[in-house]
Amino acid sequence: MLKHMLYATSALMLSATSAMAATADGTQGAQSVGTIDVQIEILEEVNILGLVANGAIDFGVWDSTSVTDETASVDVCIYRNNGTDYDVTATTSAAGGAFLLEGVVTPANTIAFTMVWDVGGTDAALTAGVAETESTGNKDPTCGGLFPVQFDVVIANAALGAQTNQDTYATEITLTIDPA
Repeated sequence: MLKHMLYATSALMLSATSAMAATADGTQGAQSVGTIDVQIEILEEVNILGLVANGAIDFGVWDSTSVTDETASVDVCIYRNNGTDYDVTATTSAAGGAFLLEGVVTPANTIAFTMVWDVGGTDAALTAGVAETESTGNKDPTCGGLFPVQFDVVIANAALGAQTNQDTYATEITLTIDPA
């Protein structure tokens, strides 16, 4: 069945291509008719919007008496020109792109964190460097001012408490969006 569908699709593509007239100049006479073919291709496009509006994530100074995890949420919009699925891949500036905050003074000192991608109340834990397929990007290139996707950066309180080195810990997160 699939084989027959492939043959039918190929035949349709060939007939659509051959339906175009060949570009040709006209001939001299009382009337001249020339033809020219016109074609345009629209490629798949994606875009992530809202990161600048949210600014950097700054947790400030950790309170060692705290018993809760540090969580920051960022609202973004994913534009997808046909509104269908997209892949999101997150990496950081840490070694290997891992979800690590590195010490500014001593980069070897690290604190692990997690990331969660939330679309419409459905959470997906991201793994550094691994594409996560999500559904239904926004068809509006400006997202109409709506930012329906939220991602969370979570630093476990236990990971903060286990770090004994005084330092400022930082990383840069890179989010790569691809058509799925």
